[in-house]
Amino acid sequence: MDLGPLQGSDHNILAYKPELRTKQKLSTRRIFDYAKADIEAIKRELNAVDWYTKLGSLSAEDGWRVFRVKFETLEHNFIPEKILSMKRKKPLWMTDKAHNVL
Repeated sequence: MDLGPLQGSDHNILAYKPELRTKQKLSTRRIFDYAKADIEAIKRELNAVDWYTKLGSLSAEDGWRVFRVKFETLEHNFIPEKILSMKRKKPLWMTDKAHNVL
């Protein structure tokens, strides 16, 4: 909208209301739902391993790797997964200050 010339100038004042639209990408990720884990089954499986024999001759790093692989296997077997959907409330480029002004 043209508001006419600026006083004492050969420039005109313009007013506008920008309309901005951005696509909101819905991101999802899978996580373990530990609240629904079968803890007793995990304990049973961990207690069934002879850790002294399995880890006794390994370095700390190698021992950790062996344990981690076992634990990750148990996670997949005894802990259900759930999907988290996260919809952004504002575009990535918009700062909190700009969002508050709107």
